[in-house]
Amino acid sequence: MSRKKRVVIVALMIALLAISLPVAGCGEKEKEEDANGKKSEVDVKSAGEFGNEFDFTVFRQVVGEDREDDRYTNVFLSPESLRIALMMTYNGAEGETREAMAKLLGLEGMTLQETNEASAALLGALTDTGDGALVEIANSLWFREDLTFKEEFIERNEEYYDAQVEKISTPEAINSWVDEKTHGKIDKIVDRIDPMTVLFLINAIYFKGEWSEKFDGDMTRDKDFTLQDGSTKQVPLMSQSGEYRYLANESFQAVELPYGDNGKMSMFVFLPVEGLGLDGFVEMLGSESWDGWMNAFASKEGDIEVPRFKMEYEKQLNDTLKALGIEVAFDGQRADFTGMISPGETSENIFISDVLQKTFVEVNEEGTEAAAVTKVEVAMTATPIEEEERFQMRVDRPFFFVIRNNSTGTLLFMGLIVDPA
Repeated sequence: MSRKKRVVIVALMIALLAISLPVAGCGEKEKEEDANGKKSEVDVKSAGEFGNEFDFTVFRQVVGEDREDDRYTNVFLSPESLRIALMMTYNGAEGETREAMAKLLGLEGMTLQETNEASAALLGALTDTGDGALVEIANSLWFREDLTFKEEFIERNEEYYDAQVEKISTPEAINSWVDEKTHGKIDKIVDRIDPMTVLFLINAIYFKGEWSEKFDGDMTRDKDFTLQDGSTKQVPLMSQSGEYRYLANESFQAVELPYGDNGKMSMFVFLPVEGLGLDGFVEMLGSESWDGWMNAFASKEGDIEVPRFKMEYEKQLNDTLKALGIEVAFDGQRADFTGMISPGETSENIFISDVLQKTFVEVNEEGTEAAAVTKVEVAMTATPIEEEERFQMRVDRPFFFVIRNNSTGTLLFMGLIVDPA
């Protein structure tokens, strides 16, 4: 991201100081009363797009880590779920740990108050999707009852992230919360509670959207899908014709598939050209290129074929986050989370011991259902195409897709499908 663009975005985020509570969505602008009772407008779209560089950075790192024998594997992440969980954790970070997390999250130069108010505004806007699409976001903190956490740390997470605060009891209690918040799509995030664990910070995102124009199931056919080694397998391809927002260049074809009746939520499917390869496409992913692509889509008549698929994914993100610059937060000797708990409360230092994300997605003729849960566990040390031409887009080889809130620009989910199941 260029320095000029970063300064502009930070200035826009600072404008969110007028907000004091999460608010219901009002399109691209949120309104909140100031101390004098006057309404001020907040540009939540700028806040939503601010995190896109983090999203792509994490995604590129994960798909690189998951490669097997120089080939990509299916990946489905919610960088937004990870960002929210880390933002809650950030409220307890100090010193070098806070600086490292601020750099990764793109928060340098902003106060904690500013970042929390921006997050609160964005969370309110993300759940305002209208008919035909549903986004639910839930946060929780589970703390060890024999330790006293700082009131300001708990209160900030309650106020700005609407976090439910509970005492750690059993894995079943935490997993029951996860199961409920994801509508049964993810039923477990904690296998056991380590005696040294002092806190769980958990985010859950659930999405369900009906296509604005549903696919006809009678038109779905099993057809060849080309895998990375050149072999083919039969997968169900849904087909449809109509007018779409579409983009094609020397690197890929892409189409927008909207949900509901208001255009606030969409899936964007990107099909790299055969000569580019997945390596070339993944390297292109970034906030600046993404902004250019979003501005280049235009309406066009065409025919599309898209795989019907369903998958679950799980990723421990410790090594990912360390590689991206916050290894200090995982270091039992150097981590500084004194913003969570006073140094004299325990003789041991506390640090992030585990970051785990589980996701689910199903795409079919009716629409899309997706869910993500991210757990941050804190522990004590133990020691161009011509316009008149009709486009054809058959997604019959590895492809990339995102589920985007178009009002805020937020990328809720992001996936690379190399082998539909």
